[in-house]
Amino acid sequence: MKSLWISIALIVLCLQPLQAQLLAPNQPEQDACNALQLCGNTFTSTYSYQLEGLVSDLTSSPCSGGEGNSMWLRLNVVSAGIIVFTISPLNLTDDYDFAVLDITNTPCNALTSANVIRCNFNNNQPGSNVNGVVGLNTTSTTLFTTAGAFGGSFLQQINANAGDVYLIMINNFGDPFVGGPSSGFTIDFTGSTAIFNDNGRPHMLSAYQPCGINDKIYIPISENVLCSSIEPSGTDFLLSGGGSIISATGINCSGLNGYTDTVILTLSAPLPPGTYTIDIQNGTDTNTIIDLCNHADTIPDQVTLVVSPTALSLDAVVPPACYQFKITTNSMTNCNSIAADGSDFQISGPQAVSVVAASGINCNSLNMTDTILISLLAPISMDGSYTIQSKIGTDGNTLTDNCGLALPVGDSVSFTINSQDGLIALMSDTIVCDSGYIMLSGVDNTTSPTTYHWMPGTFVNDSTQLQTMTFIRQSSTFTMLATDKDGCPHRAQVNITLSERNPTLSPLEASICVGEKIQLFASGGQQYEWVSGELNQLSCTDCPSPIATPNDSTIYAVRISDQYQCADTLAVTVNVMPLPNIIATPHDTIVKYGSELQLTASGGTYYTWYPAIGFNNATSPTPIVTIGNTNYFVVTGIASNGCRNTDTVKIRIDYDDIIPIPTAFTPNSDGKNDLFKAGNMRFNKLQEFRIFNRWGIEVFSTTNPEQGWDGSYKGQQQDAGVYYYVIRVVTPDNKQQTLKGDITLVR
Repeated sequence: MKSLWISIALIVLCLQPLQAQLLAPNQPEQDACNALQLCGNTFTSTYSYQLEGLVSDLTSSPCSGGEGNSMWLRLNVVSAGIIVFTISPLNLTDDYDFAVLDITNTPCNALTSANVIRCNFNNNQPGSNVNGVVGLNTTSTTLFTTAGAFGGSFLQQINANAGDVYLIMINNFGDPFVGGPSSGFTIDFTGSTAIFNDNGRPHMLSAYQPCGINDKIYIPISENVLCSSIEPSGTDFLLSGGGSIISATGINCSGLNGYTDTVILTLSAPLPPGTYTIDIQNGTDTNTIIDLCNHADTIPDQVTLVVSPTALSLDAVVPPACYQFKITTNSMTNCNSIAADGSDFQISGPQAVSVVAASGINCNSLNMTDTILISLLAPISMDGSYTIQSKIGTDGNTLTDNCGLALPVGDSVSFTINSQDGLIALMSDTIVCDSGYIMLSGVDNTTSPTTYHWMPGTFVNDSTQLQTMTFIRQSSTFTMLATDKDGCPHRAQVNITLSERNPTLSPLEASICVGEKIQLFASGGQQYEWVSGELNQLSCTDCPSPIATPNDSTIYAVRISDQYQCADTLAVTVNVMPLPNIIATPHDTIVKYGSELQLTASGGTYYTWYPAIGFNNATSPTPIVTIGNTNYFVVTGIASNGCRNTDTVKIRIDYDDIIPIPTAFTPNSDGKNDLFKAGNMRFNKLQEFRIFNRWGIEVFSTTNPEQGWDGSYKGQQQDAGVYYYVIRVVTPDNKQQTLKGDITLVR
């Protein structure tokens, strides 16, 4: 029945003008392995597809048919749930069929009818599909509707799990009554609870100018983008280095309808030779280019365009370059000119290298690329500088560009093999404070390595394991050599630094007397922390040499750290010895000025008296001191432990003394009482001694206490009788005393 409707459609097609956008056969998404990957709720295609692509992926199904004018969609399920959808033709009379295939564990190039879990090949006509709508819903229990049937539009929902992968094949047969290609469709997943993932955000892959088209720039995109997201005036793109963009569109775009994997920029004028950059930006439509899942290209995104009048040349080798690596060219290369056996290239360097295969990467719709994948017979295991040169391959030519110009024989590019590529990530450089065992460990990001080898292997428990133990007795550098499944080496290094410390503390033991201080000396570190003892009795707790004043015997500990924060704790014992109990007597006493006093000291072994003036022996425990003006004496006693203490003798000195004055004297030269003078003048100072007769005449005066009046005046003996005297004396404490009276001179 389906073939009948197609025949009718072909007849009508001859009578009707084409309204839909008919794509040329063999579009990429017509093959299952190039299926458009979807996410979100809806997707619309305005295109009409012809035939089955380059590969006939599905020749049969439970619905009695396979591909026909097909395109493929792909769903990668990242969150479990149900899948339902409706396929609605843009032209309500178009006839669309579909099949859903579960390829979770099946390669996309090995599909069979067994992979089909839903299919609806019925006809769009009254009594069958309503307005051509078909799909899956939550109420149907039907799994398959065969070709030519007039069954219902909907099949049973799919209960999807995370990790499931589904393909949706959509066949179109146009309007079976009118003919002509279909006008496209919309697939709507409203009601689905499963979440589908996509390939990430789109980005520009490269930029090139096809041969003979120098006023346009072609930009391949990493995935299909919506034509409606391309701003027609080209403001989504910024050209730097010269020239200006006047418009932009996508290959296969019909105005703003459809999707494309290549954007074409039209320039105001051809670009002169030079290097240009093209950056993505938000255009006047306020967005960058957007993929089928409504994900926009992320700023920054930049590609380089080289406009050169010179011939095609090798540009660079993209690392890593071991078993397979990439070579870029200065302009686009014809993928058909690349010899599949790699014979277009030869490599020289420290190690003999054989090229066995080559192919273009991401060959665009014009079969052009600027990146070539090279495969080697054996991996390059020796680090060093290598050179790859072009030569004529088994296909009879070197590479050719988009204009057919050949890459010169001998054109070369150099590259460096460095096995320290970061694919083996070792533990961080480590500091160990003391010799001992540590774990050597790493993370392997290579492709299934087959061997490991730690170097040096001395003191390593098992040098062939990625995780192993080693004994550290000195600072060492360890190298890990991992050889992957392709024989490619990957190296990494880790430094193990052993702290070399020599902390010291002095003294380790000391004795002081109560009240004394002692300085402690720590060295051999960069940081010091005193952690125990009477810390409040230290002058500082974070310096190497604090002064300690302990009240009792104390153990002080200091933590000495080096530049790696490795630390040692050392301790010093400070013994605090008691002071002797020195007692001096008499403790408080009154003593006449000039008298002698017996002092006594006890409680010590050795003694010293201060001030030592007037002492008969200032180091005796029982000295005799003559009392002068000093009203205290301090004795320092030293015990057998070397500690010393003091005591003080306080003295109150009595300076007041009786000055004897006679009442009469007999100056008769008999040696007895011949002179009249003031007595007891040993310590007192005589300031005035004057004698007057009865008539008030001064007959004698002196300030010398050794002199006295002999009863004469101007050499004449005076008559016996009563005379008057005035005596003024200053005591040792500077007190004045005036004595007045009369004296009788007896003859």
